[in-house]
Amino acid sequence: MQFEGCLFALGTSNSLKTDGPKIYSPVVDSRYMAMAYLHCVPIGLSLVLTLLCGCHRGASGTYMAKFANGVDWLQLVKTPDNHLTGQYVELTLQADGKVDQKNGTFGGAIDGENVILSIAGIFGMQGGTLSGTLDGNKLTLTGPRLAPVILNRADFDEYQGEVKALHAKSQHILSAKNQQDLISGIDRVVSRMQQVALEADTRLIEFPKAEERYHAVTARVTEYTNRERELGRNPSTGVARSELDVAANQVSLATEELHNSVQSLRFSLQTTVQRLASEVDRLEQGCRAVVPPGDLTSLQTSSRNAACKNLFRVDASYRHSVDAVVHGLIHLEDAYQRESHIQQGLLQAARGF
Repeated sequence: MQFEGCLFALGTSNSLKTDGPKIYSPVVDSRYMAMAYLHCVPIGLSLVLTLLCGCHRGASGTYMAKFANGVDWLQLVKTPDNHLTGQYVELTLQADGKVDQKNGTFGGAIDGENVILSIAGIFGMQGGTLSGTLDGNKLTLTGPRLAPVILNRADFDEYQGEVKALHAKSQHILSAKNQQDLISGIDRVVSRMQQVALEADTRLIEFPKAEERYHAVTARVTEYTNRERELGRNPSTGVARSELDVAANQVSLATEELHNSVQSLRFSLQTTVQRLASEVDRLEQGCRAVVPPGDLTSLQTSSRNAACKNLFRVDASYRHSVDAVVHGLIHLEDAYQRESHIQQGLLQAARGF
């Protein structure tokens, strides 16, 4: 309104409105011109300064550089004596999907458009000085073995948007890697379960033979002790009886040897089953975990589903084989305890003759 008023004053300064004909008055016109000048010049000057300030902002502010695999964020503060202080954050997306973050502070100076920063850890530099120019909203920096890097003025919301996009890429890479690890783990464990199940089935077939051996040893011990009993206490048969006693004890040792072998199998199977059980539980939890939409391609999803389906199928068959062996071992242990008790009783009775 003031600016419009000054234009009106200037535009009407050469005449005065009266009820009659317009009268030219140099004195009045001069007064109007002076008033208009004094009124309008400050407004015009203020407008020009405002426009100039809008085009040449101060060095203080925040700047950002975007890369395909990262973002750098600088906050500059200019002191009255043309020194610069600030801090930076550098986020870099690694090949494995992890986001590496570096933070640091720096100092420097500015002379017109020329900038010097003493900074370490940014743009892959271990340390040193960066130089460059500040042209409006664009900060260009370069240094030893560093190609020029352009950072543009950006507010915090813009920076946060880039950080969010970077972490979204990270999540996508990590999800794909995790699923690949899951599939590889399933393939390895499935192969191991199939191997253990095959060994278990083979061992299970041998258990009846082991039980028969326990029975056979008992029969031999019975035979030797019966003959020893038949010889009675006749002094002339002492040597023969001693030989039979030795033979009976040696035969009974076969029972312990067989039992030790079975126990070794039991301990080995127990260790293997416990280790596999832990891995299978972890993998099955991974299969049941919900994958965020968009983290995997349709091909990756299909491969994951197929691997998990195979894991559940093989696990069911594997557990059936292991359970059968466990029950077989329990039965075989009962057979050992029974036959060993009979054999020790026969040997004790034979010594009492």
